[in-house]
Amino acid sequence: MAYIIIMWGLLVILPPESIIDLALEDGVFESFGALYFFMSAFIFLVSFVQSKAGSSFMSWNSRRNYVYLLLALVFFFGAGEEISWGQRVFNFKTPDSFIEVNKQKEFNFHNLGLDFAKLYNVFWLGFLIVVPLASKYVPRLGNWLKSLGMPIVPLELGSLVFLDYLIFRLILFVGFKDDEIYGGGLTEMYENETAFHFFLISVACYISVRRMNKNWLPAHHAKSTGMS
Repeated sequence: MAYIIIMWGLLVILPPESIIDLALEDGVFESFGALYFFMSAFIFLVSFVQSKAGSSFMSWNSRRNYVYLLLALVFFFGAGEEISWGQRVFNFKTPDSFIEVNKQKEFNFHNLGLDFAKLYNVFWLGFLIVVPLASKYVPRLGNWLKSLGMPIVPLELGSLVFLDYLIFRLILFVGFKDDEIYGGGLTEMYENETAFHFFLISVACYISVRRMNKNWLPAHHAKSTGMS
């Protein structure tokens, strides 16, 4: 909550010109957003490597929880997209095939005309709100999700991203012109905040994995002790 207050409080403290500077390509907002996504990807990868409970889908069972690996890939992709896969860092040219179709003439996929913003919103809404609510109020569905290895994020954490979105939409609704006044800075602030909260969520998932590992017993051991 404190991060939300600090970030949106910048609109009160700083003039639009300063917000624009912070929201420049490879600026403070974008760089830290990418950093949060990279850290989230790393923590989810560690959670995958250390997970022991595994996951099951139909007749397929795994020793590791591959949902964490999938989440690691998702956030790695998000981090790479934020910085155009290091194009300005490593100073490589945009391929001609991307120049022709990319709005910003950069090496990334979210400017190819696809509405990645909507996909991102659908992702966090499903992962952070729908899944926890379904797990809580539809027991059979919740048990199935848990058998898949789906981490059930506490609603108090998931609601932070939902609050980020509500404040962002409210600010736009009351008349703040993002592109005209802030040069897209409001969007960058929103993305930065959600990235930070996903970092906190990845940490919470890692703690959950460590806790589950302490209570985990191999299947053969559980059978020998009469546990299930």
